[in-house]
Amino acid sequence: MIASNTNQLSANVEQENRGEGDVVTTDKHGAPLSYVYSDEWDFSQERSLSATSPRKITFTTTPELHRRAIQETLMTIYNNNPTLSVGGILSVRTGLQRIVGSLGSSDWTLIDDDKHFRDFKANLKTKLFSPSSIENVAATINKISDAGITKRVIEARKNFSKKHCCPSKLRGKQAIAIPEQMAQRLFKSALDTVERYHPHRHKISQGYKHYFDALRDYKSGNGDANNFKPIIGDKIKHGVPVDDFRLDVQAKSGTEIQSACLIVLLGFSGVRISECLSFNKFSYKEHVYGDITIPTLTGKITKTEEGGLPKKEAWVTHPVAKKAIELAYDLSQFARDHYMKEIQQN
Repeated sequence: MIASNTNQLSANVEQENRGEGDVVTTDKHGAPLSYVYSDEWDFSQERSLSATSPRKITFTTTPELHRRAIQETLMTIYNNNPTLSVGGILSVRTGLQRIVGSLGSSDWTLIDDDKHFRDFKANLKTKLFSPSSIENVAATINKISDAGITKRVIEARKNFSKKHCCPSKLRGKQAIAIPEQMAQRLFKSALDTVERYHPHRHKISQGYKHYFDALRDYKSGNGDANNFKPIIGDKIKHGVPVDDFRLDVQAKSGTEIQSACLIVLLGFSGVRISECLSFNKFSYKEHVYGDITIPTLTGKITKTEEGGLPKKEAWVTHPVAKKAIELAYDLSQFARDHYMKEIQQN
């Protein structure tokens, strides 16, 4: 116990000597990964994050004059919202930087003063921000208030956004329409691909597992990676009874199949790419109401949520989505198995 306390005291003294402030994140052994005043906050070993989720919050582009104040405030807001996602923390950091840019100060209490707040809003207008950027500012002001630092609250964020954004950015964005004949060919090709490969999805994963295991063994034996394909790679049997399917180090066939799955899921649900990437094999569900069966996909949405905190959402879809999501998920099982093993070994 004495040794443990001594080690902790030593770590605290070392931390204070560096002038980096309190610990923000730690590694899986509990050792500090980043401090309040570090150039970046690294959350990679503290949370289970998806492939598209940010892992680090950087402060290298934060104005140096206000960097420490922003970091301290962000830490206070984070402590006040411990479930805030890394994307949500990043959104608040951006909001704090935008506030400083228009307030001209990191003394947040100036927001409570009516005169300073009028000047702040006038300066905000000159920045020509988009509506979403202004809404981010409003949400951040509310977060500062929730943390007990200020009292100013912006109730109607959308109205505030419309009044202070760049007028030209208020216009609705033009949707890109695909000509009907082109869309028909695109969806037909994607659907054909899903139907063709769905029965063989586990063989595809096994084929890639054998291929990449053989590649790692070959390289560990000091073999030249450029010679792997003609000497070993081309001779590996994948067992997929489709002439077009090939194994290679870029996993081109697998990527093309997953792209077809993505087209089917997007086309038959109306979700955005980020929402689609939140799906997994168990996202597809069927709900029975009397004689009617309604298929849905369940994922996460952040667009309507303050601070970017993901919220569970469901979208009505078509039964073919079940095959698409199973195919995309199962054919890539080899990759999840490999990286899980890597994580456990480290």
